[in-house]
Amino acid sequence: MSLHRGHHAVRPPRSPFVALGALLAALVVVAAALAGTIPAAAQSGATAAPTLALVQQTAWVGPDGVFQIALRGDGIPAGAEVRAELYNRVRTRAALDGAVADQGLGSPIWSTPRRTVVEATSAADGTFVVTLPVSIGPPTAPDGVQLSNAGVYPLVVQVYPAGSREPIAHLTTTLLRLGAPSSTPEARLSVGVVVPLEGDVAVADDGSPSLDEASAADLGATIKVVGNRTDVPLTLAPSPESLSLLNRSQPDGTSALGGLQSKVSRQLLAAPYAPIDTGAWVAAGLGTEMDDQYAAGTGTLVGLLAAKPDTSTAVLDPTVSEAALARLKGLGATSVVVPSGQLEALSDRTRTTTFADQFEIDAGDAGPVRAVVADEGTASRLVGTDDPVLAGHRALAELAMLQLSQTGSGHGVAVAVPGTADPAALSTLLAGLADPTGAASGSAGEALVSPVTVADLFTTTQVATSTVNGRSSTLVRGYRSAPPSDLGRYPTALRSARTSLAGLLSLVPSAPTVTDPVTLTVLSSGSRDLSNDEKLAMLAGASTQTSAITGEIVVSPEQVVTLTSSSGRVPLNLENRLPVPARVRIVLSSAKLDFPEGSIIDQELPAAQTTTIDLQVETRASGAFPLDVAITSADGNLPVATSTYTVRSTAISGVGLVLSIGAGLFLLVWWARHFRTTRRARKLVASNHPARSGTEPGGYAPPQTEPPAPDAGRPALDTDPLEGP
Repeated sequence: MSLHRGHHAVRPPRSPFVALGALLAALVVVAAALAGTIPAAAQSGATAAPTLALVQQTAWVGPDGVFQIALRGDGIPAGAEVRAELYNRVRTRAALDGAVADQGLGSPIWSTPRRTVVEATSAADGTFVVTLPVSIGPPTAPDGVQLSNAGVYPLVVQVYPAGSREPIAHLTTTLLRLGAPSSTPEARLSVGVVVPLEGDVAVADDGSPSLDEASAADLGATIKVVGNRTDVPLTLAPSPESLSLLNRSQPDGTSALGGLQSKVSRQLLAAPYAPIDTGAWVAAGLGTEMDDQYAAGTGTLVGLLAAKPDTSTAVLDPTVSEAALARLKGLGATSVVVPSGQLEALSDRTRTTTFADQFEIDAGDAGPVRAVVADEGTASRLVGTDDPVLAGHRALAELAMLQLSQTGSGHGVAVAVPGTADPAALSTLLAGLADPTGAASGSAGEALVSPVTVADLFTTTQVATSTVNGRSSTLVRGYRSAPPSDLGRYPTALRSARTSLAGLLSLVPSAPTVTDPVTLTVLSSGSRDLSNDEKLAMLAGASTQTSAITGEIVVSPEQVVTLTSSSGRVPLNLENRLPVPARVRIVLSSAKLDFPEGSIIDQELPAAQTTTIDLQVETRASGAFPLDVAITSADGNLPVATSTYTVRSTAISGVGLVLSIGAGLFLLVWWARHFRTTRRARKLVASNHPARSGTEPGGYAPPQTEPPAPDAGRPALDTDPLEGP
């Protein structure tokens, strides 16, 4: 901050401690640079080390085919030279792991002469190509190589500075050589690729689910890859939540899901609306809520893709416990795909013969379930490198090694593509599965793999058996799941939110455009990708959305209503500002009022208008009494609005009338008796009483101070007037 005085900025004096800190920081930077702790690129601005990226390569090579690999270099210096080396085939998957890590390769069996990158470049974008003719016999083509056996051969491409023996960049891939065509195609390894269609859904600022632009772009790219490869049978494992959000995000209203609606060689799996932690849900007693998730997911997929998903097959994940598996079986699942890392290891005697075969796992009281393995080794190759094209070809090499390690025929595995796999890696894998005979190499061979749907995987894969006491039965393999996670307060909050949602649906039952955002927010809150706090935040967002809807139904403000009789009608005005009709329940309550037509009234409110309802009431007494009015959803579970009326009655009730008449009669009797008493008192006064014979005008006699004389007109009495004569 600066203080301005005129045109000059005056800064506060600098603290000596701040200055000392800056000096020490500068000394540390200088010392680090002198000691070499700062990277050379950072000190001098030099470019990063050169790299190679795979652009394209021949997926499978027939016995007499041509292998080509196209690469692009980054940071390759002028005059650099390129060389390719081929190594002897690897025989185990462990050996393939070593080859990918550039370990245990031995000596090359073939190499190209070094030539400049410029000489190898064939495209304007700088892509250079290495070509390797392959033959089953002695090579006839220049730079050709004889490969007598089918197998997986590591191939290393290296780039050298001109005249140098030390490479500055290299890339290791594999050449997949096929055998001669045979008449036993059943020896192929059936491969059921499972493609997840799921994005990273987060909580938006308003509490609603949100699919960010990057995630939406990746999901759209994956859908495009699937749509372009209708020639490859595969299985789709969609997240209805992600597809719904993606479809709603299209600004022009066009659907991004067109590539999924093709029914050619597609199996669409049923799924919960949001990817939930099934084991945790069942453990928390949310089995019914889990069923509703699957029902909502099915409805969403039918609406988006016009295709009913398959409920008979499920792809398991670490959250599916034994109890959750039993629940899935109750929902219709009869066969499952199990990740290889969640299965107990096979014995050495059965390791190679049953890994790629069908088996069973136990679902507790629900009994056994048919199963095939999802090979995690192949899946891991799809995300094991930053080069997506190379990742796809390494996955093909894993499948080739897996087939070559089996004996006999009728084997098969699933490949559950990781959700983090680059769409380019998936595209490369599917392209290789689309041409398993290597026809693109110019020489077709015997395919090692055959793409199928997961449903077909159960028909093409033989059943592994075990023998106990001479009796043979289907092999049952042990299955492990992760312990159910703690959902915290979410189950209680979810039940409350579902109650409110049910109320909302009864309030506007025929308006999905109004209620769907709330419904989908409640469903999305269950995603296992959200933390417990994020789950609760999403439910809070659903509550806010609900309040915004109920807030559009407005009750007339509090007012005073005067009744002139013991019964009457109180007008209640309800304004429905929603664009759709609403069904409400009106609940009346008062300590001094009765409701002849009932205290509960069900009413439908037309869209966008005010409705007046006359409430019939009867008063028990005169005076002013409160009338409480509560407006709820039609099922009574969701509060909508409240109001309080003051009802004032000026009419006299029956009891009051009786009391009033009684009081009047009492006063009348009292007055009559008083009147009679007064008249009798007047009659007892003598006619010559001074009060009646006054000499003054009007007959008024002034009060006497002395008693009159006995002879003053009245005879004297010898006896007491109170005594008798």
